[in-house]
Amino acid sequence: IFVGGVPMIASDMVGFVRSDLLQFGRAILGVMVLVLSVIFRRPKWVIIPLGSCTLGVAYTLGVLGFLDWRMTVISSNVVAVLLIVGLAIAIHLVVRYRELHRDAPRGELYDRVRDAMRLMAVPCVYTGVTTMVAFVSLVVSGLQPVIDFGWMMTLGICIALLVSFTFVPAMMLLW
Repeated sequence: IFVGGVPMIASDMVGFVRSDLLQFGRAILGVMVLVLSVIFRRPKWVIIPLGSCTLGVAYTLGVLGFLDWRMTVISSNVVAVLLIVGLAIAIHLVVRYRELHRDAPRGELYDRVRDAMRLMAVPCVYTGVTTMVAFVSLVVSGLQPVIDFGWMMTLGICIALLVSFTFVPAMMLLW
């Protein structure tokens, strides 16, 4: 059987994207676990940020799948970039909470969590919005895969913000 041309290239590209997602995903996860373990030194503070960014990526991929938005070689980087952006937001929330806990260890848990979210809402939203604007700027590139990547990242960052500001405080209150 001779296979060649566009069908072969398309099949190879899907295989490459799938392979890249698995390899980069494992590598990123390993680095994130290592760095969080060194910084926070407690499983709770490793699991909460990882859970938040993983949930954000899962929701984003679910929405993209629902919208039948296909991954390309360029847009396959959405997972890696969203893991990093989601992790950054979650780390900011955890660090602020830990600072408040250090300053008033006998204070009410609910008040500490609420204050941490309130204090970090504006900086995280501004960071998220400016990052979304940066990715929306890819829309004028004229290349459809790059345009799709820009829209996917914009949607993903919005979801990451929503997940971080709901999942992280909920886990702090429960755990």
